[in-house]
Amino acid sequence: MATAQEYLVGDVVEMYDNEGVCTHRRHKTDADVNLPLKASYVLEKQRAEMARLRYERETGGIQTEYGYVATDRESQSMISNTLTYISLAPRDVTWKLHDGTFVTLTPSEFTSLAKDVARHVETCFEEERAAVEKLYE
Repeated sequence: MATAQEYLVGDVVEMYDNEGVCTHRRHKTDADVNLPLKASYVLEKQRAEMARLRYERETGGIQTEYGYVATDRESQSMISNTLTYISLAPRDVTWKLHDGTFVTLTPSEFTSLAKDVARHVETCFEEERAAVEKLYE
């Protein structure tokens, strides 16, 4: 369990609980000189929120030409494993879409689906990086 953290805000020290709520304020003393500035705390929280939003979008699924495909981490792994499998032993594969329906895809079609998922994941990370970089401009 994480401990509460104190942050320096001008001439005041603020103590935050594990959920980021300020629970106590006191006047700064000479002993507080090495406390982190609140700005860094705020940036950390903003970065965490950006990562949460990216993860939510990344794992929320995408529409492909074959149907709506799950993109949670387990599905990403299954897609990667299946792509490896069909590269070693080319054959049609049956794939279950997000809504529970099944499709049969040729190796070429499945590769296209895998590229769509990979592109989606990459785009999510690129957008998160761009948002984080804007915090430091």
